[in-house]
Amino acid sequence: MLRPPRASGEVERTRVLPGEVVEAAADDGDAEDGGGRRRFGLLRPPRPIVAEERPAAIPMSPLLVLVAALLVAGAVLGNWIVLAGGWALAYVTRRLTQAESKWAVMGGAGARGGRRGGVAVGGASTGAGAIRYRRASWAPRWRGRCRSSYGSRPSARPSTSCGAPGARAETRATVPGTTAPPEAAHRENDRMTFTVGFDLDLTLVDSRPGIRAAYEWLAAATGRRIDIDLVVSRLGPPLVQELRNWFPEDEVEEANSRYLAAYPAHAITPSPAMPGAREAVAAVREQGGRAVVVTAKYERNAQLHLDHLGIKADELVGGLWAEGKAEALRAHGAGVYVGDHLGDVRGARAAGALAVAVPTGPYGAEELRAAGADVVLPGGLTDFPAWLRGYRAEAAESALA
Repeated sequence: MLRPPRASGEVERTRVLPGEVVEAAADDGDAEDGGGRRRFGLLRPPRPIVAEERPAAIPMSPLLVLVAALLVAGAVLGNWIVLAGGWALAYVTRRLTQAESKWAVMGGAGARGGRRGGVAVGGASTGAGAIRYRRASWAPRWRGRCRSSYGSRPSARPSTSCGAPGARAETRATVPGTTAPPEAAHRENDRMTFTVGFDLDLTLVDSRPGIRAAYEWLAAATGRRIDIDLVVSRLGPPLVQELRNWFPEDEVEEANSRYLAAYPAHAITPSPAMPGAREAVAAVREQGGRAVVVTAKYERNAQLHLDHLGIKADELVGGLWAEGKAEALRAHGAGVYVGDHLGDVRGARAAGALAVAVPTGPYGAEELRAAGADVVLPGGLTDFPAWLRGYRAEAAESALA
């Protein structure tokens, strides 16, 4: 629309630049021109005004800091009462400007919603007026995943942070602490729950009595001489590999089939659980993790052992030996593998998992440690629940650091 022409003497409204001194107008109200129309003068106080440069950020008042503290505390703790107190204080008080009140409410709501994917580690940042978040890789993964197989590995010396690139620690340790490959820690953090793998023979199950009975039956059925004491002293490798020591190559397949068919009737009942086996698997599940059994044994017979002994595993994979176990361990995201054999240590290392060894099979603690075991539990699986609690606690602390 067209504006009416200004009357003589009317002050023009202009933009005041920083550092400019503007003289005050003679009148500080509205005036009428000769035609009875009102002209609108520029209202100014009766003293010169020096325009000042304003800071880009709005100064933080102590009350805003209190509101921000309530909102951040409520978001971190998940406490709606604290959040409501912060919102109410933001709106009820008159000390906050409209912009500050809007920031407090919208920032607090964002903090409460953002808590699903992260943990608030900062308050209001001056100038930006925002709440910073850092994703906590361990939460809520290992609590059901540090995930993790979720967190970083407990160590007997300073080590790299969780998931950081680096080589396998050279220092080996026994209970309670150790170092482990950082790639295993990284994979465990990316799982909803941490996963522990277990070997079966001489780790969870003392299958020596049952295997002895099965070989005695096979020797009688085939008429072959088999040194059963020697066989039982070196359990671990696949059955076919052992049978080749006692049968011609063209008879190995038939001997293998006959042994597997007779195994349930002769080997399941005589084989007890290893000391601490049930408690070890239960400890994993109590910590919110998954227990996976990976064994070289024929899978159907391995399941019969677990069912007979009441050992509750989340998954069972059979027919894998030594480095071949790495495939199943990686597929299930296992960050820890527990076994009694040098082949179990090799399998864990190939999978990038923490190699936890128990000297309850054909090898002692020193041999297992020399083969590369990250942890050796001298008391076998009876030491495992206490070690696991310390391992998970230290992993959680490392994830928060």
